[in-house]
Amino acid sequence: MEKEQKGYEWITIGLLWQLMGSLLNSTDTAADKASQNRQQITRMKAVLSYIRDNYNQQITLTQLARLAGMSPRYFCRAFSAMTGKTPMAYLNYYRIENAGERLRLTDASVTEIALECGFNDMSYFSKQFKRCKNTTPLKYRKAINIS
Repeated sequence: MEKEQKGYEWITIGLLWQLMGSLLNSTDTAADKASQNRQQITRMKAVLSYIRDNYNQQITLTQLARLAGMSPRYFCRAFSAMTGKTPMAYLNYYRIENAGERLRLTDASVTEIALECGFNDMSYFSKQFKRCKNTTPLKYRKAINIS
């Protein structure tokens, strides 16, 4: 370009048009991705709200995927990418957090709390509680009451 050879103006204009086209193409792609991300976030918020409102009931992966408008496999990937947990691991985590709160604030039995939080199997509840809280439900309650 510095030598100003014959036709350099046309080459420069052509390169500018190519640059403009590349910028417009990348902007459209970025806007499309941002729109898809917003839609996915909105769907995941609906799923998280559903879990919050219905954690004490039986919830299946198929129900959550349907609520998000996705196949179960794709839903698992998208949910994990956003929360860092699988949908069922998040559900169990949420249930255990609620159980912990009830153990702190109420005198209800561990069995009653497990059932109220959506666990129908006491052994599974205890195993999940220990996995999340590093202690059993009874020891957790005793430790809270001592404090």
